Amino acid sequence: MLAPSLAEQFARVDSRVREATKATSRAKVDQRLHRVRKAVKRARYAAEACAPILGSKAANLAHDLSVAQDTLGDHNDLVVTRRNAGTWADLGVTIDADALALLDDRARKSRKQAHHALNSVISLAEIGQALAR
Repeated sequence: MLAPSLAEQFARVDSRVREATKATSRAKVDQRLHRVRKAVKRARYAAEACAPILGSKAANLAHDLSVAQDTLGDHNDLVVTRRNAGTWADLGVTIDADALALLDDRARKSRKQAHHALNSVISLAEIGQALAR
């Protein structure tokens, strides 16, 4: 019973990754990376639940998924913060140009890290699917 659930979670991760890699705009990529993060979280929980039965491979997989989830989550936090900064400006709140430049710089760096995490997730999904067999 655990293996089918684990397989389903990693199939979802795979599906979300495929959607993210097909996105054409930055906004769509960011939105789909967030969906990948949520799928990774569910897969991590499934791997953690299976670890007592499947052993250290599942535990290591859960740990690696946690790292990817954190990276993708940090990126989403920056995306939301930057989007909100635009909303605040629309409401008449003055935002320092240096602060916006810093947010933009961090978002660029975060995007690179998120894409690196996405590549890791692709490999981890393959490992998870093999583990579920």
